[in-house]
Amino acid sequence: DLAEEDAQTQERPHYERMLRLRTVDVDLARELCESKFDGLFLHWKYLGSVQENDLRVLEYGVTMADTVTPGVVNDDLGAIPDSPLRGVELR
Repeated sequence: DLAEEDAQTQERPHYERMLRLRTVDVDLARELCESKFDGLFLHWKYLGSVQENDLRVLEYGVTMADTVTPGVVNDDLGAIPDSPLRGVELR
């Protein structure tokens, strides 16, 4: 039924940006960063990781909260102590 398909499509969040986190440790980066996401993003979803030179790049679809700017995302994720992150990029 088309009405049901439309309803399902509307329920799926639309992600405004792609967040790319360069890391030396995928599991640790996910654990440390994803715990901060609820304060930064209205919606987010882990899309996977890709190899880029010697690093892994974690990719997320994100919709930033109204009060959050790209600078806040960079500052919050960049301030994690002993972080495995080597870069934060919002596209």
